[in-house]
Amino acid sequence: MQTSGALKQNAIEAADFFSKIYILVDPTNSEAHYLNADVYAKEGKNAEALKSLNEAVKNGFKDVGRLQSDSGFIGIKDSEEFVKVVKSIK
Repeated sequence: MQTSGALKQNAIEAADFFSKIYILVDPTNSEAHYLNADVYAKEGKNAEALKSLNEAVKNGFKDVGRLQSDSGFIGIKDSEEFVKVVKSIK
């Protein structure tokens, strides 16, 4: 919840902090990895964002519509790696 709120306020440093805590507390939660990917993407750390997205999928993330419409991933949506993540969900 804290991570989402920080992302909505574009408080990337705070979102980064909260997302890392979220993963430490609940490492198999797909939402934790998804939000971490969103933070990385907004920081321009595309490789890390894709790695976190893959972790989200590995841990049960299945919301393709959300992934494709999330503006945080605008910089990587056309990449081959992002397309692979989407296909791995379908």
